[in-house]
Amino acid sequence: MKDSRLEGETTDLHGFVDFGNIARIIVNNWDHFRAVIPSQHWLPQRMEEIEKSRNFIAHNRMLLPGEFQRLYMYITDWNSVVGL
Repeated sequence: MKDSRLEGETTDLHGFVDFGNIARIIVNNWDHFRAVIPSQHWLPQRMEEIEKSRNFIAHNRMLLPGEFQRLYMYITDWNSVVGL
């Protein structure tokens, strides 16, 4: 990113993490997340599905109502698992 012409922070690697990476980071560092996330078995699949929707939106494509419902369900699942 040293040669990037885009403005903004490029040295903080957290800004380049995608949903798939978030799942791997959590699973690979499970001891740090165990108290917050009681189960990890569904995490990679959910993050992969959310990433698909994110990519769809990022490339200026419209989500159909069913996809919004799916995202809402995933967010509801996440909130339930982490106790929100």
